[in-house]
Amino acid sequence: MKIITILLCLGVSITGFAQNKKLSIEHFNKAIEAFNQKDYAEAVNEYSQAIEYNPTYAKAFYNRGNALLNVKKYKRAIADFQKSLELDPETKKAHFYLGYAHQLSGDKDTALLHYSRAIKSLPEFELSYVYRAAILMERKKYNKAAEDYTHAISLKEGQYKWLLNRALCYYQEKKYEEAIADFTEVLAIKNDQTNVYTYRSKSYLKIKEYEKAIEDLTVLVKKEPKNEEHRFYRGYARLALEQIALADKDFKQVLLLEPTHKQALLNKAITSLQLKNYEETIADHTAVIKIKPTSEKYYLNRGIAYMNLKQYEEAEVDFNKAIELDENFAVAWFNRANARNMLEQPENACADMRQSARLGYKLAFDYIPSLCEDFNMAQKK
Repeated sequence: MKIITILLCLGVSITGFAQNKKLSIEHFNKAIEAFNQKDYAEAVNEYSQAIEYNPTYAKAFYNRGNALLNVKKYKRAIADFQKSLELDPETKKAHFYLGYAHQLSGDKDTALLHYSRAIKSLPEFELSYVYRAAILMERKKYNKAAEDYTHAISLKEGQYKWLLNRALCYYQEKKYEEAIADFTEVLAIKNDQTNVYTYRSKSYLKIKEYEKAIEDLTVLVKKEPKNEEHRFYRGYARLALEQIALADKDFKQVLLLEPTHKQALLNKAITSLQLKNYEETIADHTAVIKIKPTSEKYYLNRGIAYMNLKQYEEAEVDFNKAIELDENFAVAWFNRANARNMLEQPENACADMRQSARLGYKLAFDYIPSLCEDFNMAQKK
């Protein structure tokens, strides 16, 4: 009789376990339906009931963790992913989601640790590399981030955001040719990315591929006509290629859009002088001198413009200032000599030309004989 009792109890236990497992699976399936319908709160509730009927249901803990992420219950999600790994160490993606949960909660150090564990346990899962790379980029560890993106791209091609981020890493590492290759591939996938043209044009500028930079910058000018930076960099590239008139036009447009754009003012001053637009040169350099009042070269350039307009007194004043700022500025001594010669100051002109020669300005040596000889002959008479 005793044996029969034990067998009957055992039979009841097996029946109860089977019933609980069945109910657990039913709630699990309902949870999946709720999750797919983006009813994450209901999914959490159903997974919780599945776990109540089967406390060792590793997949239910794992899935509930994902549902909890969607309702921003990060600490509870972390606990669920940890539990799923305890119950089933083969739940390998749990390492990734542990990292993601820690990242969302703001603990990026722990997130990095779990992403690394995810990579070790499941090296073919590309997202572990991508999310680790994102944190590494934030921390300016661009070389390591680029390596992670390379792994991810090798596992799943055609992801333009990963290519873009790797390109940005290369750009920060000054690997401009590698960056250009990635930017180009990104544009082949998605050609409406304005920021890609921006960074590729800057990469071209860095390696002095000015024609290609101009092509990209022209695209950008059409896309964003009120963005003064695109016009400025195109002007810069054109100036480097000695396309002076086109560069001057770009810098003028920049200053119409942003009158206080310092670099455009500086470069516009250069182009107006080279184009021999002397009145513009004077106006441009007057504006530049307000920005950089202690830079001798701008007084020199304005003085040269005054000379060409035959305003010799104004020119002499500017050359005086240039020499005051740098007494070894040989070109300023040379130009002041010419201004003083035109102002009929032969003695001062000769002295300035000799000083320019002493400072090593070769052209001054050619002028000394005629300039100073004329002065000596006048003295003899």
